[in-house]
Amino acid sequence: MSNKIALIMGSVRDSRINPKLTNWILESVMTNEQRAQVEIIDLLEWNLPFFDEPKSPKAALGKYEHEHSRKWADKIKQYDGYIFVSPQYNFSVPAVLKNAIDYLYIEWTKKPATIFTYGFGGGGLKSQEHLTIILGESISMVLTQTKTPIVINGSVNQSTNEQLQELFQPSLETGKKSIHELFDLLSKNNKVSA
Repeated sequence: MSNKIALIMGSVRDSRINPKLTNWILESVMTNEQRAQVEIIDLLEWNLPFFDEPKSPKAALGKYEHEHSRKWADKIKQYDGYIFVSPQYNFSVPAVLKNAIDYLYIEWTKKPATIFTYGFGGGGLKSQEHLTIILGESISMVLTQTKTPIVINGSVNQSTNEQLQELFQPSLETGKKSIHELFDLLSKNNKVSA
């Protein structure tokens, strides 16, 4: 059974590294078979206002008042699993990604996900830690054991594809392991729902 996976780009800045890292995940970390099941969701294209529903997503049970909330829910609920790609801003998750997550509850719950983070020094470990709590504990997603922190440097925006491959290389095996775990979780979910 083929799964639908959303790869969610968690940054909207003009000078963001996220598209380069997303491309690396698709081209270097994932196999052709895995890649065929992935759709990129760029939060820049969604332009969600700060969460403005009258009820919390958990209380709303998928019944949202605002059109933008309903469209976002319809988009997210169609996927079987998720890959979150997030920078680290001030030792946490970017507001745009946290906001996109906060809009929904039942659309995320019990579904498998993995996390790729990036940042200077620690590779976005604090962002990864916060996402693990938000996704795994708060909204009860099933997270891979392995998450992928990627250390970047200040010249990443000017880097060629070859230089990016070299920069991201230390995280390649960890990334492959996290993707493998995601597909294992998806396979288990398929058996349970069959």
